[in-house]
Amino acid sequence: SEIVMDNLENHHQDIENQFDDEIHKVVWQELKKLKVKYQIPLVLYFFERFSYDEIAMAINTKLNTVKSLIKRGKEILRQNLGDRRKLLWND
Repeated sequence: SEIVMDNLENHHQDIENQFDDEIHKVVWQELKKLKVKYQIPLVLYFFERFSYDEIAMAINTKLNTVKSLIKRGKEILRQNLGDRRKLLWND
């Protein structure tokens, strides 16, 4: 998981530069505020397009743990985004 985090830090500027869209910038900024335990799985899932199985292998944890981290991370992200989340999710 330390290697994964190092790689994410190295690429965060590249990822930010890819987002011309303001919505993505807002989401990325909020994502960076999350605890690392949520941040890494969410970045791997949404931005790197890893499967749950691939994330479990990358961060050396159980599949069910990955599912829980992603679910909880998304809940926190939705809360932090407040009304801005309506631009992203129909909930």
